[in-house]
Amino acid sequence: MNTGKSLLCHRLLLPMWVAVCLLASVQRALGGAVTDSILYRFIGGSGDGSHPMSGLVADAQGNLYGTTVSGGSRCSGGCGTVFQLVPPATKGGTWTENILYTFADGRDGGLPAGSLILDAAGNLYGTATQGGGVTPNCPAGCGVVFMLTPSPSLPWTETVLYSFSAQNGAAGIRPSANLIFDSLGNLYGTTEFDSVTGFGTVFELTPSGGSWMETTLYTFQGGADGAESTSGLIFDSLGNLYGTTQQGGGFGFGAVFELSPIAGGGWTEQVLYGFQGGSDGSEPPASLVFDKAGNLYGSALMAGNTYCRVGCGLIFELTPPIAPGQPWTKTTIYNFLGKSDGQNPYGPLIFDSAGNMYGTTGYGGGAPDAGTVFQLVPRNGSWVEYRYAFSSGNDGNNPLCGLVLIGKTLYGTTRRGGSSASLGTVFSITAP
Repeated sequence: MNTGKSLLCHRLLLPMWVAVCLLASVQRALGGAVTDSILYRFIGGSGDGSHPMSGLVADAQGNLYGTTVSGGSRCSGGCGTVFQLVPPATKGGTWTENILYTFADGRDGGLPAGSLILDAAGNLYGTATQGGGVTPNCPAGCGVVFMLTPSPSLPWTETVLYSFSAQNGAAGIRPSANLIFDSLGNLYGTTEFDSVTGFGTVFELTPSGGSWMETTLYTFQGGADGAESTSGLIFDSLGNLYGTTQQGGGFGFGAVFELSPIAGGGWTEQVLYGFQGGSDGSEPPASLVFDKAGNLYGSALMAGNTYCRVGCGLIFELTPPIAPGQPWTKTTIYNFLGKSDGQNPYGPLIFDSAGNMYGTTGYGGGAPDAGTVFQLVPRNGSWVEYRYAFSSGNDGNNPLCGLVLIGKTLYGTTRRGGSSASLGTVFSITAP
């Protein structure tokens, strides 16, 4: 695999090539073999989506929801869909796919790349990287934030909550990650680029009188403060926001940042770590996650060890300082070797209740460049990796997004594989 060129093409075509992995064989499976199932294979065309780039979200009934970046019938080549998978009524039955919405790549948006979120009423919220208002900076539209409301019949009702660079001079361009809610129902997210500095923004959407008002909380300057955020955000218990940028950070290889609210209004940014592009990693692509002790964990897409030409990527931990004003401490907890253990961790990490960590790599694994799902288990002060490898066949390949854990079962999507046309899959994996 020509890692440098291939990864650059992914970033130019769409920033969040992150999907989850379906497994064909098991290597070093913790506690014995796992059960893996293909829930759905995408067929593309006018009646279905193709190439799901996002992770999944589940409702209380066990229905799964996600997006595809292409497919559908409302624009040439397909501008993407939002889909639902309904579990079978009996064990061993077939999951049912419903296309909830097909994008037209116009005012309604197009090419949705980020995961969805649900509110308590069952409405879905997400971002589309294109569509919305057309400006000189965005001939295909700068992207939208949308809501889908359940309808008695398909499709669901789409409402564009905000169209970037089309209302009130908003500067953001190409929102490509998931959104998050605060306790008041406000939405927060990132854009990869913007029309002011070009390096992206962090934004908030506030419901106001039946519409939504956008506030740009921070505009990246492209230097030590970071540039080009393709990750979602997370909150801590004090209301501070945390995220990553793939560029900038002082050395140009990406950053982990914190945004803190200022009394009386506004936000201030602090870079917790700037990657140097060597053994410490580079280009963190995905959202962060806290453990119970308040440590942050994330992935670096490249660099790390030298087995790969530009580095195979790594998993890192950031430990908060003991005293105010001191720096956070970064520790590499796993270096990928680019062989059976995987290469290039694209997606966000998740924890289970026992403190084990799960994620995906887009390449490496048992088959050439098919990718892996991995588990990191804390043991005697270090982390031990167990992995589940793709076959690069009907089960799917190139996992590039995050996992959803429900009970003992992991759910996700693959960008490719499945049918002979290789349009992607939805899968499940259940531990013994």
